[in-house]
Amino acid sequence: ITGTVIPNLADFRTYLDTGRTPKYEPEPILGRWKFDPRSTLAAVRKARPNISSREMQAQRAWVTTAFGKASMVATPEKQAVLKNLPTSFRAPTTPQPAPPLENKSGTWDNVNGKYLLSFSGNDVVANIESGRLSFTSEGATLVFERE
Repeated sequence: ITGTVIPNLADFRTYLDTGRTPKYEPEPILGRWKFDPRSTLAAVRKARPNISSREMQAQRAWVTTAFGKASMVATPEKQAVLKNLPTSFRAPTTPQPAPPLENKSGTWDNVNGKYLLSFSGNDVVANIESGRLSFTSEGATLVFERE
């Protein structure tokens, strides 16, 4: 192996030194994303400016209980995995115990700077702004921040 250059070693060294990798930097979706409850609740308030404080309190309880452990991983192979999501994104009308969680595997594709996420035939368009990835599914906007 003497004299052989291991592919991507320079890129790996740059990542260790700076925390960034020039090889994957052009695709901002790549990496691990953790659920951001504060930004998600801000999206709820923006979508429904006249939401009552009681409804907002119920939304807050649902978001923190149901999505508290949610995360997403996007790989260079254009695979996407949503982890620890509730089976339904819709908030229940009455208080409920923590919902069952599931993982969803799918794909992502860059379409003119936005990302098409496909999970079992359910396609959503994700947007990345200011280090946050957001998309709307089943009427709920979810926001993730880079881990």
